[in-house]
Amino acid sequence: MEDYLVNLSPSRDSDYSLWKTTKHLKQPTIPASPLKVEGRIWVKSDHDKTDVRVFANHLKDQFTCHKIASDVTPDISLSVEDQIPYFTTREVATALDRLNPKKAPGVDKITAPMLKELPKKGIVMATYVFNTILRLHHITECWKTAKIIMIAKDGKPLEEPSSYRPISLLPAGSKLFERLFLARLNPVIETSNLIPNFQFGFRSKHSTIEQVHRVASVIDEALEHEKFCSAIFPDTGLFLKRQS
Repeated sequence: MEDYLVNLSPSRDSDYSLWKTTKHLKQPTIPASPLKVEGRIWVKSDHDKTDVRVFANHLKDQFTCHKIASDVTPDISLSVEDQIPYFTTREVATALDRLNPKKAPGVDKITAPMLKELPKKGIVMATYVFNTILRLHHITECWKTAKIIMIAKDGKPLEEPSSYRPISLLPAGSKLFERLFLARLNPVIETSNLIPNFQFGFRSKHSTIEQVHRVASVIDEALEHEKFCSAIFPDTGLFLKRQS
């Protein structure tokens, strides 16, 4: 411990070890709280929490798909000329450089810094794998398996399973392929007009501010023509109705 403290330094040579240690010490330690199952049974250890599937049952009920009929039926038909082009080693190398090294790994324990250390031959083999996915139209099951981490919500009782929100950690290889495939998918989506204009989530140059401007514009237009203007906010269950 004494040698560790002596070697702490605020410089780049030690990767700013002094500041990182100080930040870690200043962060509050939140103990793992036991969970209450069915209002009467207390589950303490991680093994017991997993064995009785406390979080698994909660997430299963929370994320059950709703059976909502939709008239949106996108039809994509690609000819031989429209075939998605294969990736190049340069594209793969560029995508590797842009991976965030601070992201946590998935179930395979492969981190972004590990992928960044791939030699040229490794990048070539990775390019073969990604192009094979395009050719076979199939992604390996392990890349679709996420590691779920439960994070406690602020101000919520820690003994209730509903007081935790999940985050999904995907493998770094899956994130790399996703970045590459997105560059191929966006032109097809824009050309075929598959995304409606009111869809703003996960779209480039479609921030929350632009969506607020769009809603305000619809309201102004309705009031200008002396029409009813209705709005539904699913997060709050609030329904507004205004008339000029």
